[in-house]
Parts: sequence; C-alpha cells; structure tokens
Amino acid sequence: MIIDEKKILDQITKTRKTYRVIAEENGTTIEEIYRFIEDYCRKNNVQIKVGMRGREFVSLTEDKKDVVKESNKKDLEKILKIREWCRKNNRLPRALTKTAPKKNQDTVLETDDQLESRYSMQFFRIKRKLELIEDLNKPEFEIERQTYKIITEIEEQYNISSIHMFWKKAIELRDWCEENQRKPKKPKGIKLATKKEIKDKKETFEQKELRMYYAYISLNKHYKHEDECKSSKKREILDILKSIEEKYDKEIKDEESKRKVTKKQLAKAILTTIAEGKVTLNEIKKIALKHGVNLEEILQTLDNVKEER
Repeated sequence: MIIDEKKILDQITKTRKTYRVIAEENGTTIEEIYRFIEDYCRKNNVQIKVGMRGREFVSLTEDKKDVVKESNKKDLEKILKIREWCRKNNRLPRALTKTAPKKNQDTVLETDDQLESRYSMQFFRIKRKLELIEDLNKPEFEIERQTYKIITEIEEQYNISSIHMFWKKAIELRDWCEENQRKPKKPKGIKLATKKEIKDKKETFEQKELRMYYAYISLNKHYKHEDECKSSKKREILDILKSIEEKYDKEIKDEESKRKVTKKQLAKAILTTIAEGKVTLNEIKKIALKHGVNLEEILQTLDNVKEER
C-alpha cells in the first residue's frame, strides 16, 4: 500500500491522534510513521514541535539549531544521571504510573518513586527520539551518538533480555541471508506481520524480508561501530554483521557494476537505432521495461554516450 503523505501530514498537524492510530488508519506501521517524520524533517529543514495546540512543523533557523543542540546536551546530562541511578539500584528505572511526578513539580520534593518514574519516562523518550535518526555516524550527530552509546550500555548491563533479543535477531538474519544469498531489501507496500501471524507461521516471504530489513538496520545501529566486545553474544552479533557485509555488499557492488555496463551497451544500441529512424520514445520505454532499467537512467546514459562521441 502506497502511503498518502498529504493525509498523514494533515493527521499529524491537524488532529490529536496518536502515531499508532495514524499508522493503523493508513495501513502501515508506527515505525514507518516515525521514519516518514524523520525524512520530512530532514528534507524540509524543520523539526516537529508538540505544544498545547497540538503538533506542528517549525523551521530550523540557525537560532533554532542552537536550541536543538542545547536540548541534545540536556538529554545527555539526563542520561548520565539515569546511568548513576542504574548503578546505584542495579536495574533500569520503572514507570510507576500511580506515582508519576506532577508537571512543573519541584524535583527537590520528589519521592523516590516519582524520581524513578521520571527517569523511566526520560530514558525511553530520549531513546525513541534518537532511534528516529537513521545515520548517527554523521559528524553533526556527535552529542546524539554519545548519548545513544550510553543508552545501549545501560540496556546491555541492566536489561538482560535486551542482548539476548538482539542475538536472536542476528541469528535469524544470518539464516535468512544464507538461504536467499543476499541482504534483505525493503519491499514496497508491505505491512509487517503481527506477532500472532509470526507465531502461527502465517508470515509471507515479503513480510519476513521486511522484518529482516528492520532487524538489520536495528542491529547496525546498536552494534556495528562498537569497539569492545564484553559478552560472547555481543561478539557473535558483531561477527554476523561483519560476515553479511563482507559477503553480500561485495555481491551488490558487482551487480551494480554489471548493470552499469549493460545500461551503456543498451544505450549505444538505442542510439544507433534512433540514428536509423527505427525507434520512437514509446519503443525506448518498452526496451527499458524489458531490461528492468529505469527510463530516466537510459536517457541520462544516452546523453553521456553522445558526449563521449
């Protein structure tokens, strides 16, 4: 199913519907909505702001960029405080809804339960915010990268199930790649299967490929740039990611290289037939479709071939 961008933008800015409800009404996943927002913000140099009147997209002027940078520094400070709390209590903070801190309440007057609730909400809010960033390795995300690294360390140390969950994902991803002899791609118009469908083995091939695609992104975000390997499971995850990249990235590059040669040869053949007056634009489209090549790519290659001549 193709996402209606205008409809989603209207629902985000003109309604108070949650992202999960918006996702369900548009036949997609909440992860896709988050990625849509991130892409929209990056392309239009805006950020999403949530206020009393609802959500809105605001322009990122230089002044506002400084505000965002200051906000990211505050997030880092909060995560460092949460790490100290985890070290003291030897666990992750929990959200105790009955004792959640009141808005604008003086932190000095907070009870221990209210402090724990606040730390829990901050921890998962900041984590979700950073997970929206596709490439944390860009230079401009230095503070965010440092913050996310600490979050990952906290989860690995105090959430035992977290590392095991990622390890299981890595094993399943490795098996899928070996079976299909390639990395998973993102199929268009496909929704993720529900947990029940996966459990009942009703997940289609395309749905599983989509799930493996997101698993690959998630694993890379958590472990690809880690230097230290303290646990055996973590070492195994890193080894799996490395082997997938070494084996299948090379194959992708080889395929792309072969495809470029094919496009050039195809373009030269079309150029010859055009000179002879045998080919119309519609016939070029048919040839492009037959060879699985985008028409714009063919036309661009034709221009390059003409220049070479």
